[in-house]
Amino acid sequence: MAQQRWLTTVQVAARVGMSSEWVRREILAGRLRAIIIRRGTRAIYRVAEPDLRAYLRRYGHDRP
Repeated sequence: MAQQRWLTTVQVAARVGMSSEWVRREILAGRLRAIIIRRGTRAIYRVAEPDLRAYLRRYGHDRP
């Protein structure tokens, strides 16, 4: 079984040409699936590569 690759919001932002804040807004709006890792009171998000590809297909972005 292949291991899942998880991307940070910074990595996702670089792939789509947007800011990491924009990525967080897409996650919070429910458009981009992610897991939340709690670090104290701070939330850290990770996006699975297949979920990013699905998001890009659905919302018409042309950059994988």
